[in-house]
Amino acid sequence: MKTIFISIPKGIIARNILQTNVFRILKAQKDLRIVLIFPATPDDFLKKELGAENVIIEEWRGKVKAGILRHFILYPFMRNLVYTETSRQFLRWGSKISQPQDTPIRYFFGSLFFGPLSKIKFLKRFCRWLDFKFFAAYDKEYESLFDKYQPSLVFVSHLLDSPIDMVLVRIARRRSIPSVGMVKSWDNLDKRLLTVLPDTFLVWNEKMRDDLVQLQDVNPKDIIITGFPQFDLYRDSRIFLTRKEYCRQMGIDPAKKIIFFGSQWGFIYDDEIVEILHQFIADQLLKKDCVILVRPHFEEYLLKTGRFNRFKNYPYAVLDRKERTSTCFGGWNPSIEDVRHLANNLYHCDILVTSCSTLSIDGAVFDKPIINVAFDGLRERPRRYSYVRAYKYTHYKPVINSGGVKLVYNQKELLNAINQYLENPSLDSHGRERLRRRICYKLDGKAGQRIAEAILERL
Repeated sequence: MKTIFISIPKGIIARNILQTNVFRILKAQKDLRIVLIFPATPDDFLKKELGAENVIIEEWRGKVKAGILRHFILYPFMRNLVYTETSRQFLRWGSKISQPQDTPIRYFFGSLFFGPLSKIKFLKRFCRWLDFKFFAAYDKEYESLFDKYQPSLVFVSHLLDSPIDMVLVRIARRRSIPSVGMVKSWDNLDKRLLTVLPDTFLVWNEKMRDDLVQLQDVNPKDIIITGFPQFDLYRDSRIFLTRKEYCRQMGIDPAKKIIFFGSQWGFIYDDEIVEILHQFIADQLLKKDCVILVRPHFEEYLLKTGRFNRFKNYPYAVLDRKERTSTCFGGWNPSIEDVRHLANNLYHCDILVTSCSTLSIDGAVFDKPIINVAFDGLRERPRRYSYVRAYKYTHYKPVINSGGVKLVYNQKELLNAINQYLENPSLDSHGRERLRRRICYKLDGKAGQRIAEAILERL
C-alpha cells in the first residue's frame, strides 16, 4: 500500500480539496493510504466527514522555525523578486486594504531596486538554492512524520503562505519523494516569489500557468492545468432548488428580482454600498421590484464586526445565513451544504454586485450580470483608505479587460447599471463568455478528477 501526505492548513483548502472529487477519488483507492495533516485538532464534524479506513489524521502544531537570517533577510528579499503592479501596490500601501501603510520611501527604493532584480531568473533560482541548502536544520524536527509513514508522494495546496507546505516539499525533495503542489487561489502567483517549488505544479487556468513561467521561473513541462475544483459542483443540476423553494427558504417574494450583494474582506465600506442599494429600492428608482440578498464575507462573522447585522430589519434586504467555522483552522470551513447554498444564491439571483472579488468569476460561471463597485461608499475617502486601488492588482486585470464585469465609479453609474441589466440581462454576455474562457479553463465538472488523476499518475 502506498501513502500520500495531504496538507490542509486552511478552511479554503478543505473546501477546494476535501469537499470536492479530489478527495473522493483518492479516498476510493483501496491500495492508497492518505495522511491528512492539519494545523490543529480537527473538529468532530471534520473527523466524521473525512473518516475512512485508509484515512489518517495528523496534527502539526507549533510555529515552523525559520531562523533570524532567513526570516528577516532572505525571505523578505525573495518575496520581492516578483515585481508586478500588485507588488508595487503592496510596497506603497501594504498588503491589507483595511490596514494601509503610507510608505513612499519604501515604495521608491523598492521599485528602484526590485524592478530590475525581478527580471534575473538566475537570482530566483539561487535564492531558492540557498534556502534549501543552508537551512535544512530547521526542517529536521518535522521529519518524524516521514519516518513514521514513509510516504510515496507529498501533495500540498497552499505554497505561497503555508510554512507547513514549504517544509513538506523541502523534506520530500531531500528524500527523493515526488511532490505535487498548488496555491490556494487563482490570485496568488503575481504577489511574491514562492520560496520552494514542487516537482509538479497544478494550476487552474492558463493565466496561472503564464504567471508560473514568467514570474516564478517554473518549467512549463512541470505544470498541469486542471480548472477550478470548487466549480465542479456548479455543473451538478441536482443541487439546485426550484425558484419557489429557494425563495421560501430565504423569505423572498419569488416575483421580485434578486440583487445579490457579495461583501469582500478588507473593503470596509461595503455596508454603505448596501445602504445605497436599499435606498434605490425605497425611492423606487429601479425599473423592477427588487430585493437585496446580503452575503457578508465569512471573516465578518469570525471577527464579529456586526457591520451587516442591521440589514436584518430592513424591508428590502435579506441577510444571508452564517457559514460554518472551524476551531481547527481558526476560521472559515464551509460544509458541503454551505457550498451548495452559495451555488443556489448565484443560480437564482438576477444581478451580482460585488467588488474586486473571486465572486465575480463565480457569477460569470452562471452567466449573471456582474457589477463591480469602484467607489468608497457614501463619501470619497483619502487615497490611503480607498479600496479602489485593488482594481490595479495584476490578477484582476483580465477580469476587467474581458468586458464581463461592469465597473461603476459612483452612485449614479451603479443605478444606471442595475437598471440596464434589469431590462436586458443578456447585456455583456459575450464579455462573460470571454471571462469564462480566460479564467475558468474548463467548466465540465471534472477539475477535481483531473487533480486526483495527476496525483495518482505521479505515484
